[in-house]
Amino acid sequence: MLGIYAALAEQPLAQAITQFSGQQFSALKEALAELAIAKIAPIGDEMRRLNDDPAAVDAVLADGAERARALAEPIMAEVRHLVGFLGASR
Repeated sequence: MLGIYAALAEQPLAQAITQFSGQQFSALKEALAELAIAKIAPIGDEMRRLNDDPAAVDAVLADGAERARALAEPIMAEVRHLVGFLGASR
């Protein structure tokens, strides 16, 4: 649990050990729970925002698909040419 706390707090494990040294285990559990909630809450907020605006998600996906298509098309044309598909041009 100390390792998880240190990772979430972005601090060295030795610092977390020093921080909770001499305290009850419940202090670490409480601090870890609060820190985990603080780190995870923005993810839930973003998921709610995305769920509330499906048109924006669709627009981002369409843009990504178009950019991927633009990058892949010349490569796929070359592959079709090398494989010998009829009608394939360079």
